[in-house]
Amino acid sequence: MCVTHFFPVFSLTKVQKIRDEVHDLDKKTRMMAGILNKLHSTPPDQSTSFLALGTPASEPRTVVPLLDSVRPIIQSCQKNSSALAGIIPPNQFWRWKDMWSTSLRNAIYSTALVEYMTTRSLISLEQVSATLGSESSGNEQNEFTHTVECSR
Repeated sequence: MCVTHFFPVFSLTKVQKIRDEVHDLDKKTRMMAGILNKLHSTPPDQSTSFLALGTPASEPRTVVPLLDSVRPIIQSCQKNSSALAGIIPPNQFWRWKDMWSTSLRNAIYSTALVEYMTTRSLISLEQVSATLGSESSGNEQNEFTHTVECSR
C-alpha cells in the first residue's frame, strides 16, 4: 500500500522531503558520534588535565580541537530542524516524530557532551532548544520538549 493511502492529506513528495531531512540529520549525528568517539582514545594524561577542575589555561588541551570540529555540525542541525518544522503540518508532530526521534536524541547527546566537556556543566533544555533550532511556540514546542525529555 502507498503511504498516501494511510495519510491522504500528505503528498508523497512531502513524505520524501521529510525522509530526506531525516536522512541528512542522521548523517550529521553519525558524523558527530564518530568524532566524539575519539575522546575515548585521548591519552589519560592529556584528557584528565583538561577535565580537572581549576585547570590552568596554560596546560595542553588536546580535547578542544575535537570539540571545536563538532560545533559547526551541531549548528548545521538547525537547518534540518527548521526544514522539518516547515514541512510538518500543525498538530501532526505526533504522526511523524518517530522518523527522527533517534537522530534528535543523538544530536542532543552530542550537544550535551560538548557542553559538558567545554564548561563542566550540564546543558539546560532552553540551551538545547536554542542550539538545535527549536524556537517554535505553543504545542509544537511542548511536543519538542517532550521528545527531548524522553531522550534524557
